[in-house]
Amino acid sequence: MGPEKAMTIPESRGYLVYDPSLCTGCHTCELICSAHHNNGIYQPSFSRIQVADNPFGGTIHNFEPKICYQCHDPKCMSGCTFDAIYIDADTGARRVDKDTCQQKCDGSKGCIEACSHYFNPPRIFYDDQRKVAFMCDLCNGDPQCVKWCSNGTLRYVSLAALKEAGGYEQNFEEAYTKDFGPPHTPYEGANQTFERVYPNLKK
Repeated sequence: MGPEKAMTIPESRGYLVYDPSLCTGCHTCELICSAHHNNGIYQPSFSRIQVADNPFGGTIHNFEPKICYQCHDPKCMSGCTFDAIYIDADTGARRVDKDTCQQKCDGSKGCIEACSHYFNPPRIFYDDQRKVAFMCDLCNGDPQCVKWCSNGTLRYVSLAALKEAGGYEQNFEEAYTKDFGPPHTPYEGANQTFERVYPNLKK
């Protein structure tokens, strides 16, 4: 048997970026995300985006959106043993196949565990009642969290724009390990990188 071939995963065509200094912690993005994906139900726990609050920040800018980075090497995908996560052909977003997940997944949450090794909190979630995982799908290329963010904290940018602004790396893991080093996990640098990129993006 020959050596195992590495899986080639298409890049996402768009990415969410944010500036935490503009976030006021209103949580509108969470509510809109929940309503958009759950037939009008406003329930933050169903949101694909989470806003973290640092109570020890000392300023009014103590909030940070926790977004899915549409990883180039999505650990959630490799962590799912049921082939329920796929790449959207139109947007390049990493998505959960709801039917496959509900039919095959045993609730072991391997996708969440895999993501949690790189992100805290993990960017993929599990609905215990409906027995299905869920994650950001970029709203088919029109993210509602961006449309409803009144402060302009969130932006949706193309792959080309992100590269031009200097925040795109072909290999996230190698780049962030090099830039931020141990004891940081490979993807921790994504927050700082996207934050630096934000002011350089063309409006």
